[in-house]
Amino acid sequence: MYWDPDTVSDPLDAPLLRNLLAERFAALRDERALHMGARWYTYGELGEHVGRTANALADAGARRGMRVGVMLPNGPEFVFAWLGLAILNVTMVPVNVHLVGEGLSDIIHGARLDILVTDSERLKQARHVCNPSEPAPRVLVHGTGGADSFDRCLSRAATTLPMGTPASMSDDALIGYTSGTTGPSKGVILSRLAQFWHGANYYRDFVRLGPGQCGYTPLPLFHVSAQGFVLGCFLGGAAVVIDRTFNPFTFWHTIREHRAESFNYVGAMISMLWRRPSRNDDWDNPAVRAVGSATPPELHEAFERRFGLQLIETYGQTELAGLWLTDPPAGREIGRVGVPCRWMDAKVERDDGTTASPGETGEIALRSHHPLLMTTGYFGNEAATAHAFRGGWYHTGDAGEQDTAGSIRFVGRLKDFIRRRGENISAFEIERAAQSHAAIREAAAVAVPSSLGEDEILLAVIPEENERISERELHAHLEPRLATFMRPRYIQIREEFPRTPTQRVQKYRMRDEWLQSEHRPIGGQAQANTKQARAFR
Repeated sequence: MYWDPDTVSDPLDAPLLRNLLAERFAALRDERALHMGARWYTYGELGEHVGRTANALADAGARRGMRVGVMLPNGPEFVFAWLGLAILNVTMVPVNVHLVGEGLSDIIHGARLDILVTDSERLKQARHVCNPSEPAPRVLVHGTGGADSFDRCLSRAATTLPMGTPASMSDDALIGYTSGTTGPSKGVILSRLAQFWHGANYYRDFVRLGPGQCGYTPLPLFHVSAQGFVLGCFLGGAAVVIDRTFNPFTFWHTIREHRAESFNYVGAMISMLWRRPSRNDDWDNPAVRAVGSATPPELHEAFERRFGLQLIETYGQTELAGLWLTDPPAGREIGRVGVPCRWMDAKVERDDGTTASPGETGEIALRSHHPLLMTTGYFGNEAATAHAFRGGWYHTGDAGEQDTAGSIRFVGRLKDFIRRRGENISAFEIERAAQSHAAIREAAAVAVPSSLGEDEILLAVIPEENERISERELHAHLEPRLATFMRPRYIQIREEFPRTPTQRVQKYRMRDEWLQSEHRPIGGQAQANTKQARAFR
């Protein structure tokens, strides 16, 4: 490791990412750096591809102050474009490859892209949403001919790293769009300083790998969690294996094949891996630690024992970049997201802005020790920025409670809270109780109107494949697990939920469906595709 974040007391005392990358490419030229598809790239080869891509983008007109969208699936082309833009000091706007229609238009036009890099498979999606009345970005396409063939641009470009334009840690490195579970997505601006420390803190706190070692991620590169993990590997001089997508059937084979010692995850991955049939050699794998969030508390220690590794739970958002809540250095508490990392303060706030008492539920609010370490705001949305940062604290929109030692427990999304019979109810707690039934794969609890005022609770569930469960059976399962006021009035068995392109459940659409449907009780065994609900009292 040529630059050690442990020795830094001031976060501004950090090199530019592009300078450190250039150092890695040269000093570790023959070391393995990146595995994607069917081949390995050494650090030297990675540097040449990044240099060629950066030069091709510069030849296409990319300059400091511009915004370049990257709409590519997990693959080497994404990595080359991402790091090439960092070398050039041009702002990257990663675009979810599953977006279509208004969601895609919101980014292409909302971010005012100058250039969009995509592939032939997604070209139609992009062209379909280009509005003739608004300025359209130049589209560079992998895998096709013509004037805007990016392959042609690359074939003419040099492999040496360009000098790029003068850079400052305050320059915009990234505009990452939120998932849009509660409304239109917002463009989160992250500075060069935030981008650097995102990777450096991943290396310091979680990845902890150096030359000759290997990490693994199957998460999408258009999200900051995968970007942070990959940067953490590169900054340590380690190799990283990046999969196209998460596959529970091949996950452990890949870990073993490449001797990966660390990986990152989301909670659904842990549940899916846990439900695979047990093997006598589950523990016999090279993974030492994994970092992620939303592991079901009841699986946490059992998963660690079965697979012989440590799960490191964190709490973070796109807005926070490399700042998060995580286990304190001395011990951990399963079910809590932990204490703030260095360079960040945390509290739980009441509706009136005062600090909640220990054990009292309120909104999780965070404050960075330097404004550039987290988002500086939402692109083109001053009102949302002002609301999020009221009182000098970033308000997460998440509910939590804090104990006397400062450790925070995540309770749920504030907009998922349900007001019933004078009580505030967390949808998260209802969903967790429902998912404790072996036949339930996924659950979503939603507030729906009550004739008595306040809310009633609709619980919608998706059964496991080849499993059947009735609403009455599920209601009986919940009775001993939930207080009376928390038990759902309506239960609905479904095949699928409405989702964002990042596969998060859009509960506001479920409420809209409810308002447009008939809410009569239905009898007999529920079919998996019903959108009616059975009522309980």
